[in-house]
Amino acid sequence: MIGVRRNRNKDSPYTAKTPLTRVELHVHLDGSLRHETIYELALKKGLRLPGSGSFQDLKNYLVVKTPENLGTFLSRFDIILASIESDLKALERSAYEAVEDAANAGVIYFEARFCPHILIPLEVRSEADDEARTKWVYDVTDALIKGLIRGQADFKSKGNLIATSIRGLPQHWYEDTLTLVADSSFHGGRIVGVDIAALPDTHDEKSMLEDVAVSFFDRATKLGIRRTIHAGESGGPSQVTGALDLLHAERIGHGYRIVNDPNVYNRIKDEKIHLECCPWSSILTGSIPASDVPHPIVRFFEDDFNVSVNTDDPTITGTRMEDEYRLLSNWGLSEAHYVKATFNAARSCFLPETEKADLIQDISKTYGFTQ
Repeated sequence: MIGVRRNRNKDSPYTAKTPLTRVELHVHLDGSLRHETIYELALKKGLRLPGSGSFQDLKNYLVVKTPENLGTFLSRFDIILASIESDLKALERSAYEAVEDAANAGVIYFEARFCPHILIPLEVRSEADDEARTKWVYDVTDALIKGLIRGQADFKSKGNLIATSIRGLPQHWYEDTLTLVADSSFHGGRIVGVDIAALPDTHDEKSMLEDVAVSFFDRATKLGIRRTIHAGESGGPSQVTGALDLLHAERIGHGYRIVNDPNVYNRIKDEKIHLECCPWSSILTGSIPASDVPHPIVRFFEDDFNVSVNTDDPTITGTRMEDEYRLLSNWGLSEAHYVKATFNAARSCFLPETEKADLIQDISKTYGFTQ
């Protein structure tokens, strides 16, 4: 049973035992780096730092405190990615630390998004030499998986990967990603699905439905690869419909804008499409105005949607799961909703069915529920 994390890392600042009772389905691995790790790596690599170059100035830059737009929110990734790009040791370390941080937040299982191409050397990303580019894609993925496996052994929280393509960028990125995810003999089942997301210069969600993306998700579906799509965050309800009908989405990342179209809203409810909601992120990206009452996630819970609670990018939001729950408590939700969200997430995760059943059983035992 994986009910309680016992810290075995003698150098860790964490010492408390934390019940592992949460499941997180929408978190970006490169958006989960510790500020201390980014600062250490940035200094080592001689990167230009914001402000005076102090750690506090870096942290103040990375953590968004007031609502912005999605493109500005995502701009923080420039320095985050520069600190880990093409550094296999740093990537393994980051994945390992992500597992430790998840465990200390009470997360028993998480699915972390990553785009291998933004982690490889810049000069290789668009190279005509497919062999060199593919080798790097595999190398960075291998480093992340090693970190996840080591972290699981030490902290008893399990993390798998979701390979993410980037809107509006080269077709060969899609091809590489499909080859990577289909190669289960390489990743041993640690890449459990695919997604499409954005960088600051591709955050216009219209490009999500471009022909190359539609072809990619058609092929992924035929290969039996699981699918979750960023939609309905800065794009409208019709984008969610496109994600379902054109990209064969099984889950929707965010999805808040469905409240603007009763037909789409009712479809998501009736078909029990899982919504990976990220409450504080939705405010900071400007997707949902802070003045909107009630927040869509409150409606989702009240209307018995298949919805979960997630952090999205802890490095930038400055939140962990408990912070998200506190925010939801301010909006009138309770622990009963969070428990329900956990089981929604567990049932909607991309684990094989036998592992999913084991996960649900472990959570139930930790809560003291009987089957």
